[in-house]
Amino acid sequence: MDKQQAVAIVIPALNPGPLLLDQLRQLQQGGLTAIVVVDDGSAEAAQPVFTRAHGMGVTVLHHAVNLGKGAALKTGFAHCLRSWPELIGCVTADADGQHTVRDILRMAAALRGCPGALWLGVRNFSAPNVPLRSRWGNCLSAAALRLGGVKVQDSQTGLRAIPAALLPLLMRLPGSRYEYETTMLLAARRAGWPLEELEIETVYTDGNRGSHFHPLRDSLRVIGVLLHGISSMAVRFAASSLASAGVDLGLFALLAPRLAPCGGWRMAAVALGVRVASAGVNFVLNRTLVFGVRRAVARPAVRYALLCAGQAAASAGLTSILYAVVQWPAVGCKALVDGALFIISFFLQQRWVFRVPAVREEEANI
Repeated sequence: MDKQQAVAIVIPALNPGPLLLDQLRQLQQGGLTAIVVVDDGSAEAAQPVFTRAHGMGVTVLHHAVNLGKGAALKTGFAHCLRSWPELIGCVTADADGQHTVRDILRMAAALRGCPGALWLGVRNFSAPNVPLRSRWGNCLSAAALRLGGVKVQDSQTGLRAIPAALLPLLMRLPGSRYEYETTMLLAARRAGWPLEELEIETVYTDGNRGSHFHPLRDSLRVIGVLLHGISSMAVRFAASSLASAGVDLGLFALLAPRLAPCGGWRMAAVALGVRVASAGVNFVLNRTLVFGVRRAVARPAVRYALLCAGQAAASAGLTSILYAVVQWPAVGCKALVDGALFIISFFLQQRWVFRVPAVREEEANI
């Protein structure tokens, strides 16, 4: 497998038309001969297309029933890794004519030139030929991804260039339909892979009727992936906070009786010391168990310290203001303020302190 052939093309297909055969022929003429088409449970009427593709020398894999685009991509990835040990990576493309051969070739060239990134072919959704359902579907999915810490112009693009080193991780991800492509971006981002974008031609044939993407249903699947991940992370975040509070109270209960006769500043110093210790425990738990960060410690630690200081100041100031304005019991005012700050702290730690997407790859199933 030479360098030109070391990029494989993976095309999931559900009831494709003759347009797929033209695409395959042009790809072969462009020098890409490692092509895998995955028949995702297509109807009997579409089988002659796959038969002709096989006769052209294209590898055709079949699902007996429709399992979804995500499942078809995993099937293609597995075949590529098993068949071509020298593989640089895979370019995924749709079978409905949305991706021009020229753009597929450009994506393959981008992957060969920079195999250390996940490449996305992005469309121009402001173009006049973009159907309204595609425009809104991308808008909803992209907005949901931003909640997860991933900012991309085209969240639904099926034209992607994926390094071979990333494929084993992607094959272990849950999800079998369109939400899998969202989980892919989150997992790659979380694993430290940069996301690069390459502008491609915006093509919609016959109003994009050949697409099997349902804007509302599949966008809700994407949002469901993110909400599930955020809720799981929030539960761990709450458990970490309770454990840290237990460390704080436990250490203070252990040390305070011994210093009670001394009183004064020594007692205050102990209270401050155990609070710092519990904050350290909370940082370690959040970093490893809640957000699963494996990167350097120094910068997140500084940000965490700044957040703690800001949160303490905000708690004192806002509690005093709320007490003066509404004249509720002081304990109730503090509980309300600290509850709001707890939620804010969760999102600040996710997006700023540790800078991670909303979900772990093993939690993305819905």
